Amino acid sequence: MTRWRKEVIKKIEDLEIQQKAEYEMSCGFFASEIAETFKKNRDKLEGELARTYGKTRIEYEEMMYAIQPTLCEAGVIPFC
Repeated sequence: MTRWRKEVIKKIEDLEIQQKAEYEMSCGFFASEIAETFKKNRDKLEGELARTYGKTRIEYEEMMYAIQPTLCEAGVIPFC
């Protein structure tokens, strides 16, 4: 399960890098179109990540929101 989770996280990170590159190449134009293009793949990967925790995507997002204060106190998330 952990290996699968790491692979999904890596795919999400790669997708974010690709999306940022698209934004840079477009010089700030077509931002909403670029976001829409990548949304389908990001949603699919986030759903896979949620399944690694045995949750739906909505439950996973709620779990991450609930633990955010703990992560801020631990210094994991900067600028809280």
